Amino acid sequence: MNNSISFKEGLRQTWLPLIEAEIQDQHVFFIIDTGSTHCVMDEKMTDILKDSINYVGKTRLHGIEGNFVQTSEGLLNLNINGKQYQQKFSFMSLGDAFSSIKKESGIEIHGLLGNNFLVNNKWAIDYGKYVIVTESESSLNDIHKEEDNQSCYPQIQILNRMTGRELIQKEDSVIDFIEENGKYFFECGRVKGDVSHALQEVIETITLDDVQYVELSHNGNVAIPTLMLVKGNSLL
Repeated sequence: MNNSISFKEGLRQTWLPLIEAEIQDQHVFFIIDTGSTHCVMDEKMTDILKDSINYVGKTRLHGIEGNFVQTSEGLLNLNINGKQYQQKFSFMSLGDAFSSIKKESGIEIHGLLGNNFLVNNKWAIDYGKYVIVTESESSLNDIHKEEDNQSCYPQIQILNRMTGRELIQKEDSVIDFIEENGKYFFECGRVKGDVSHALQEVIETITLDDVQYVELSHNGNVAIPTLMLVKGNSLL
């Protein structure tokens, strides 16, 4: 059994660390979200997986729009890379935040695997090799020794992160969204840049507290000013 899981292909197609799992003969895709303390499954999957869910209670979480929502929790058995895992998931609507990803890549995202899953199962993320090591530290060392001739995968660096309010104060201006050919851009004082796919999907309903400003550098290139959607401690 392979002790590592590559997320290169998911990163290439969606710019997100995706892994595939199997639940009740259903193939599902999860984002590895180290900023989340919970594992989340889109609630629309509850009917499909109803025979596999062992409900254990309810909890309150930050919803995709930043508000608190009450969710059901249940245990699910997952097959990932040929190994069985049992994990508690919170079931909530993921809204339209990931619909643009499906539209552009054809990949439907069904949920998030949070940091609790990584810690409990002793998974380690090797961003240098774009793999998740699922067994031991020795496996991680072995991976670093392997030659990797593929250089087409993005190295992403986040610079100058600040809240939307801090950007407005810094520029002494307001944030204006501009739509061109179905894609949004933003202007705030002297700063102009991109709007993330997730933020574009909910742009009509967001508040200023849902927005953070970052400068994204891909493979060491010039950093691009970008507004992103805040979900808990994660940026989308």
